[in-house]
Amino acid sequence: MTGAESGSILVEDVWIEGTVRTSSPVRVMGHIKGDLLAEDQVVISGDIEGDVSGREIFFAGAAIRGDVKTAGTIQMDRDTAITGDLTARRVEMTGSVEGNLQVAETLFMGKTASVQGDITAGAVSIAEGAALKGQVEVRGLAEESEPPAPGDGPTDGEAPLDVAPEPGESEE
Repeated sequence: MTGAESGSILVEDVWIEGTVRTSSPVRVMGHIKGDLLAEDQVVISGDIEGDVSGREIFFAGAAIRGDVKTAGTIQMDRDTAITGDLTARRVEMTGSVEGNLQVAETLFMGKTASVQGDITAGAVSIAEGAALKGQVEVRGLAEESEPPAPGDGPTDGEAPLDVAPEPGESEE
C-alpha cells in the first residue's frame, strides 16, 4: 500500500478483539485477536491471532497465529513468523512457517526461510540455507489444454512451462 492509495491503517498502539472486515486496502501495525477478512491488499507488520485473507498479502515483521488464504500472492520477510496453514497462488518467503502450504503455482523459499509442515505446490524453489521439515509434493505447473503434437515440443518430450513473473511483479 503506497501513500497514494486509500485504505485503513491500524497503528501500533491499536488493539482489536473481534473480526475485522474491509473492502479497501489495509495496513496492520497493531494487534488483532480475531480474523482479518479483506477484499483488497493486506500489509501486516503487527500481530494477529486469527485467520487472515486478502487479495494480496505482505508480511514484514509480523507474528501470525492462524491460517492465511489468498487467491493471489503471499510475500513474507525474514522477521515474520506464521503458525498456521498458508493457501495461495504464489508464495515468496524468507521467514518461518509452522503449518502446511498449499501453493497453486510457485513457492520460493529464500535462504533464511523455514517450514515445518507439508508442502503441495506446482513448483518449488528452495535456496541454499533454507530449512524444511515435512513432505513435499510438486504437481507441476498447469499444462496446456491440449498436449503438443509430436515434434512440436522440446526434444525431451516435455511441454514447456509458463514462466512465472519475477518476485514483486503483478500479473494484473
